[in-house]
Amino acid sequence: MRNKRFSIKFKLLAIFGSLVAISLFVLGLLAVNIAKRAVYEKIEIHLEDKVTDTAEIIGGRVLSFFQFLEGVARAPILRDEQASIKEKLRYLTNELSFNQNLYDIALMDTSGNFYHTKVNNINVSSQEWFQSAMRGENAVTDVIQAVVDSQLVITFAVPIRNDSNTIIGVLGAAVLAKWLTNAIKDIVVGETGYAYVISRHGRTLAHKDFDVVTNRLNMIDEGKKDPSIASLGNFLQRAIDSSTTGTGTYTYKGKTFIAAFAKIGNTGRSVIIQAPENEFMGTVRTLRVSSFWVGLIISCIALVVVY
Repeated sequence: MRNKRFSIKFKLLAIFGSLVAISLFVLGLLAVNIAKRAVYEKIEIHLEDKVTDTAEIIGGRVLSFFQFLEGVARAPILRDEQASIKEKLRYLTNELSFNQNLYDIALMDTSGNFYHTKVNNINVSSQEWFQSAMRGENAVTDVIQAVVDSQLVITFAVPIRNDSNTIIGVLGAAVLAKWLTNAIKDIVVGETGYAYVISRHGRTLAHKDFDVVTNRLNMIDEGKKDPSIASLGNFLQRAIDSSTTGTGTYTYKGKTFIAAFAKIGNTGRSVIIQAPENEFMGTVRTLRVSSFWVGLIISCIALVVVY
């Protein structure tokens, strides 16, 4: 009888102990998952606001360059088809001094002949930015090598029109590629998160590690070759294809990142803001540990009561 009584006691301990443990485990798991979703929602809202503000700031700076160049392009001497190229270049050299961000400035005729104070006999008629300006559109390039000295630059181009509103040439100006990197390098998200800019084809145009820009890194192409970063390539492709702001996650070098993207005005370029997921999950980790210890204590108390 005694053995039977002990047998029933331990059976009750096993049954009730298991029920309590399972119940607490499920409740803890639900609490952690709910907390994780709530944190994710707040992070996504924060990143969307941050990336939208960043895109507007960069877009505003791009717009200011175009406004400056449009003002220069309306100068009477550039609209005067009788004025010599030498006179026009002298005027442009003087105007260049009024904008410290500009690295260089040049003039093109409708045939794409490139006029500059230092180089001659260059034709840029095959360049996409020149063709866009000749169609009457303002154009901005990705990071390219300058025609004059092979420096890495971003070129802006606007059409020059005469009094009859006919396009008679193109005005081009360049900023050093680091200008765009400097515009975003101070943006910090979480502890180590940062922003970067990609072209409409996925090439990196601005990054806190400028070597990424210098090496013309394209993570979409890299993702197609390396499965370990395929999710990053897919995320960037989504950023390029989307016309609205969005968020998502991807894996890179064994870490999971939370990121948001937004278009920079009507340039076709996108700014990305990202940070490691674990930098935002401190509260969730604390809740997970707390749930474990609370569950263990309650389980012990329940077993004592059942015993």
